[in-house]
Amino acid sequence: MRGSLSSKLIRGFIALLWVANPGFAAAEPMPLPLYAYVSNLYNGTVSIFAIDAAGLLRARATLPTGRSPRGAVSAGNVLYVIDIESHNLTAYTIDSTTGQPITGSAPIATGLSPEAVTIDPLGRYVYVANADSGDISVYLIGEKHGGLKPLGRYAAGAYPTGLVVDPCGLHLYVANYLADTVTVYAIQRYSGALHTIGTTTTGNNPAAIAIDPAGRFLYVADGIGSTLSSYRIDMASGALTPTGNISAPSYPYAIAIDPLGRHLYTANFGSDDVAVYAVQPANGMLIRTGSVPAGIGPFSIAMHPTGRYVYVANVRSSSINSYSVDPINGRLTPLQTVQAEPGSAAITLSTPGTSGTPQPLHCRQ
Repeated sequence: MRGSLSSKLIRGFIALLWVANPGFAAAEPMPLPLYAYVSNLYNGTVSIFAIDAAGLLRARATLPTGRSPRGAVSAGNVLYVIDIESHNLTAYTIDSTTGQPITGSAPIATGLSPEAVTIDPLGRYVYVANADSGDISVYLIGEKHGGLKPLGRYAAGAYPTGLVVDPCGLHLYVANYLADTVTVYAIQRYSGALHTIGTTTTGNNPAAIAIDPAGRFLYVADGIGSTLSSYRIDMASGALTPTGNISAPSYPYAIAIDPLGRHLYTANFGSDDVAVYAVQPANGMLIRTGSVPAGIGPFSIAMHPTGRYVYVANVRSSSINSYSVDPINGRLTPLQTVQAEPGSAAITLSTPGTSGTPQPLHCRQ
């Protein structure tokens, strides 16, 4: 009963409506071609766009994926797509030169209503947050063609909707939308198994979660609460210490942080805009510095690996906004609007290998 009501709550709402951190290795510009993958909730496809040297999106292909793709994540030339209606996860091989899909695996079962998917920074495991079953599915990525092996499911809080792995690949953090909490897990190094460390209270209805590139601070977008909560991370234990929260525009639903951890961006579903925040290097606190209009119902956000561009998928207007980033103050300038397929709910960018996330230097020691 709770699961069914939870799904209707989320889907009904959709229908209606630092100076670089010490010890951090700055992201190197990634070689082109780079691709953007947009999951389209309402027609069972993923749109594939090439990103050119000016940050503009160029349509390449439309990939049929099932009933209702909710999100995707890439590792090298493999794209993993979760389907919220079919309750599964599928791996697709993408031609890294043309962006065209080549093959697709047989779908693998997840829990009920997968809402979010991520890969650990070392490219070893895929984690899926299953909203209606209230748990996390874990899969081992095979060395050949990115195939997946299910490793188990682990209990989370009520309706998990966001998840992120720290830059060292040691801990997983999950935002539980209906429990108003974040669950912290330790990741077993050689098995990917999860061990619950603890649970931390957030604001009302946490919808998204992100960690700064140095792994020092964690941020939660409290959707209905319209606040942003900040936490300091104990990098040894993974434990969280609340450092405060600030008011945000209406219903922040997604978060992105630039590669040097100096600026944070939220896609705000309720106010149809993108907010820009300066990150204070000493304590990770946020200062809002501006906002720019988006489409109708901005639902996800992605940062270009160079930090020069930001992309937002708008689920209600089925469009993608591109912005250029001021390298000094992080402010956004509208660059392009692309009409997408119905229900463009999630956008993710390709990575050049099994891991596209640069690790802080302390992870390598």
